Amino acid sequence: MRKNDDAEKPKLLTKGETAELLGIGIDLSKLPDTRGLFISDKILFYKDSLCVGNESAFTGSVFYNCSVSSDFKNNEVLNLYCRWISGGAALFNLSYSDLTDADLTGADLTDANLTSAGMRHSILSNANLTNAKLEGADLINAILKDANLIGANLTGAKIGHSKLTNANLTNANLTGADLQWANLINVNLTEAKLIETNLTRANLTGANFTRIDIVQSNFRKASLIDANLKEVKLTGINFTDAYLSGANLSGANISDANLTNANLFETNLSGASITHADLTGAKLLSANLSGANLTSANLTSANLTGANLTGVNLRSVSLFVADLTRAKLSDANLSDANLTRAKLTGANLEGANLTGADLTGAYLLDANLTGANLSGTNLSGAYLVRAKLEGASFSGADLTGADLADVLFINANFAGATYNERTELPPIDFPRNIIDSMQFVAIDYVEDEPVGKDEGEGKDEGDEDSYW
Repeated sequence: MRKNDDAEKPKLLTKGETAELLGIGIDLSKLPDTRGLFISDKILFYKDSLCVGNESAFTGSVFYNCSVSSDFKNNEVLNLYCRWISGGAALFNLSYSDLTDADLTGADLTDANLTSAGMRHSILSNANLTNAKLEGADLINAILKDANLIGANLTGAKIGHSKLTNANLTNANLTGADLQWANLINVNLTEAKLIETNLTRANLTGANFTRIDIVQSNFRKASLIDANLKEVKLTGINFTDAYLSGANLSGANISDANLTNANLFETNLSGASITHADLTGAKLLSANLSGANLTSANLTSANLTGANLTGVNLRSVSLFVADLTRAKLSDANLSDANLTRAKLTGANLEGANLTGADLTGAYLLDANLTGANLSGTNLSGAYLVRAKLEGASFSGADLTGADLADVLFINANFAGATYNERTELPPIDFPRNIIDSMQFVAIDYVEDEPVGKDEGEGKDEGDEDSYW
C-alpha cells in the first residue's frame, strides 16, 4: 500500500529528462527547470504559483498525449503557461492530449501541434493559433471568438456548435471539417479551403469568402446573410433552404448548385453564372440578377417579385407557376422558356426575346411587352388584359383562348398567329388587317378544351386570385 502511495506522488524532473516514470501525473510547479522537457501520457498538475518570470518557460518542451488536472483548468494557470510559450519558442506538442474545458484565453499557440486533441468546451478566445495543427481535433462547443487561425490545419476537425465570431481563418484548411450549427458570424475565410466541409445550419452572417476554395461542401439551412461571395466558384454546392439574403454573389459561378427553397431576398447575383442550377421554390424578391446567365436553370415556383432580371439569359429555364410580379425583364432572353401559369402582373418585358416560349395560362395583367418578340410563343389561355403590345411580334403565336381585352397593340405584328372562338380580342378599333393576318382555329368541343377562358369565367377584370 505504501509503495502505491509513493508511486502516485508527482516526480520532479530536471532539464532534458523524460517523464517515462511510474505515477499518474506531473506537478509542474515543483520542477526546478521547465525547459527541454518531454512529458507523455501524464496528467499535468499545477498546485502552486508559477515562479518563472520570463518567456523562456518550457522552451523546447514536448507535451504528448497529456491531460490537464481540474486545478490546472480552473485558476488561469494553464492560460499563463501557454502565454509563456510565445512565438512558437517551444515545440508545443499536445497531439492527442485532453484539454476538455481548458481556459486558453489569449494563449499563444503558434505552430502548436494539437492533432486529435480533445478540446470540447475549451475557451480559446483571442488565442493565437497561427499555423496550428488541429487535424482531427475535437472542438465541439469550444469558444474561439476573435481567435487567430491563419493558416491553421483543421482537416477533419469536429467544430460543431462552436463559437468562432470574428475569427480569422485566412488560408485555413477546413477540408472534411464538421461545422454543423457553428457560429461563424463575421469570420474571415479569405483563401481558405472548404472541401467536403459540413456547414449545415452554420451561421455565416457577414462572413468573407474572398478567393475561397469550395468543393462539394454542404451549406444546407446555413445562414449567409450579407456574406461576401463575390466571384467565388460554387459549382454544385448544396444551399438547400439556406439564407442568403443581402449576400454578394456578383460574378459568382453557381452552376449546377442546389438552391431549392433558398432565401435570396435582395441578394446581389449580377453577372453570376447560374446555369442548370436548381432554384425550385427559391425566394428572390427584389434580387439583382442583371446580366446573369440562368440558361436551363429550374425556377419552378420561385418568387421573383420585383427582381431585376434586365438583360438576363433565361433561355430554356423553367419558370412554371413562378411569381414575376413587377419583375424587370427588359431585353431578357426567355427563348424556349417554360412560363406556364407564371404570374407576370406589371412585369416589364420591353424588348424581351420570348420566341418559342410556353406561356400557357400565364397571367400578364398590365405587363409591358413593348417591342418584345413572341414569335412562335404559346399564349393559349394567357391573360393579357391591359398589356402594352406596341411594336411586339406575335408572328406564329398561339393565342387560342387568350384574353387580350384592352391591350395596346399599335404596330403589333400578329401575322400567322392562331386564335379561336374563346380568344378575347379588343372589341373596339382592332384593325381588320390584323384580323385578316391571323388564322382562325375552330374549337372541337368534344375533345379537350384549351386552358384559359373557361377557367376564368365569371371573374371580374383584374381578379388575379381567381385566375392565377
